[in-house]
Amino acid sequence: MIARERRDVLAIVRAVAERYHVTAEDLRMSSAAHAAQARRLTAPRSVAMYLVVTDARCSLSATGRFFGRHHTSVLHAVRVVAANHARHEWVREEIGALRAAISSAIGGA
Repeated sequence: MIARERRDVLAIVRAVAERYHVTAEDLRMSSAAHAAQARRLTAPRSVAMYLVVTDARCSLSATGRFFGRHHTSVLHAVRVVAANHARHEWVREEIGALRAAISSAIGGA
């Protein structure tokens, strides 16, 4: 991952973590100690992976390495979030708000 990509990825992870009230480390951890915690982190991690692939233009493999996941898990997350984005206005609004926060963070850096 080059420096610009890494900066963008870190901005995405921070924005998603803040929005969903989790830590950046939670989003990157490879396995949760408890099933309830794993479920609580699934949606935010999926959104973060979606944004990393679509906005930061990182490969599935690089994204998987960053999040401690296999590239096929990243592909699944991207497909699920993209489908929900196409179907639900609230998802489009959520992604839009995150993109605005990320853009502000990168522009202000």
